[in-house]
Amino acid sequence: MKFRLPGLVFCFCIYSFFRNNFRHTHISGADITYTWVSGNTCTLDLTLYRDCSGVSAPNNVLVSYSSVSCNYNLSVTLNKLAGTGQEITHPCTPGLTTCSGGSNPGIQKYEYTGTVTLPAQCTDWRFGYSICCRNCAITTLSYTPPNCTGVPALYVEATLNNVAAPNNSSPIFSNIPISFFMYRTNVSL
Repeated sequence: MKFRLPGLVFCFCIYSFFRNNFRHTHISGADITYTWVSGNTCTLDLTLYRDCSGVSAPNNVLVSYSSVSCNYNLSVTLNKLAGTGQEITHPCTPGLTTCSGGSNPGIQKYEYTGTVTLPAQCTDWRFGYSICCRNCAITTLSYTPPNCTGVPALYVEATLNNVAAPNNSSPIFSNIPISFFMYRTNVSL
């Protein structure tokens, strides 16, 4: 026991030193939408925006859907669409992004889809997806932890009242979001 303690302390120190490198801080953004198909059936779509310097995107995701008024708490697996994972960043400076082996920041767009049949018509359906951990490069939010420790989860949600609007679909963004905004201060005219 006397000789094992230094080894355990050494392992703990190594883990503590490198633990920030093991964090899954790769999701820069997300959105979730639903499209009415027929009756109580709809297609759920989740879009994840992945920082290329992080870990790989999942092959499928688990989306929860619930209604407090009807007492339902369920989930559905959405599968990654074939061909998804295209880079959406275009660096202003010459060079490659982290998506293609370079050093400029790079973001990929991943899409997941699945079909769900709601068991009842309820006024308060919530479709939600959560993943830990939000990307540390996000600087437009009011709270970014120092040194990216204790990174909060990213959560997106869409709501549906299929009593008042039984054939309703959610809004869908028509433009890809701008990941980075760069400007030059010494521009000659």
